[in-house]
Amino acid sequence: MGLNTEAMQKKAAETKSGDSMYFKLEEGKRNVVRILPRSLAFFAKDGDNDFAFTYSVHYRLFDVDGYRRIVCKSTAGQKCPICDYAASFEDRKAAKMYTPSPVHMYNVLDYDAGRVKIFESGPYIYDEILKFVVDPSWGDSLFDIKTGRDIVIGKDVVPASKRGQVNPYSIKPIPDRTDITEVLPEKWDEFVDGLQGRIPAVEDDAFYLSIVEHLRKGTMPPPIKRAEKANGGKAVSEDESSSDDKSEASAETPKAKKGKVEQPKCFGLEYSPRLAKCKECSAKADCRDATLKL
Repeated sequence: MGLNTEAMQKKAAETKSGDSMYFKLEEGKRNVVRILPRSLAFFAKDGDNDFAFTYSVHYRLFDVDGYRRIVCKSTAGQKCPICDYAASFEDRKAAKMYTPSPVHMYNVLDYDAGRVKIFESGPYIYDEILKFVVDPSWGDSLFDIKTGRDIVIGKDVVPASKRGQVNPYSIKPIPDRTDITEVLPEKWDEFVDGLQGRIPAVEDDAFYLSIVEHLRKGTMPPPIKRAEKANGGKAVSEDESSSDDKSEASAETPKAKKGKVEQPKCFGLEYSPRLAKCKECSAKADCRDATLKL
């Protein structure tokens, strides 16, 4: 099966500038993507052969906008006050509510949008992909841009009454090998190599200690300004709420916030704490929240 390169190039040209940089699974649809390596080092001899970065998140500590998920300090190799709070419970079920969950971050080629995007998932999808990676019949050649294979990620429509009880996800590689070099967008390599820099930054200790204080009191924390620094060191990398997984990480970009600060054209699309243009941008705080949706 070959790709219609002319059609793909047309889609790429017609991609709207307001399109999200995150890939979101559609329910009831065969979501076909090519998973790309997490860095260009994959193509080097004896280079990086992993396909995702992983970071940890505390989910749903508060049912309030801005507190849907909080990046665990362990993501930056630091001691986390919320994890310490979870460890204080003798009841494992109670502790689990505050225990962090892994979020796996990938580069994927979104054929419908004609661009490379970030895809985030919980453990189930990652583990299913890994099963194919370690199988000699498939191997890590799945991610090669010339001889790799696309992957179909299915997401069944689940009634609200059964969400959290039924796993809606399925993973299946397409047997045919395809060369995607002609349909990759411009600067795709820069986007791929920037994945690690898009791992959300952890906050300062005061943020987490404040969260724990309110958890102990059963009160609601006030809004706290988000940290602007990136994680130090190398990271070892939604709402998938099945028995194995938290929920395909919800990375859909919300609408940009209105404010007095002039917003650049890239607002809500390309934020990274490691990009020089973001560090110098006056709209970085609102952009960060719009892009990462933390």
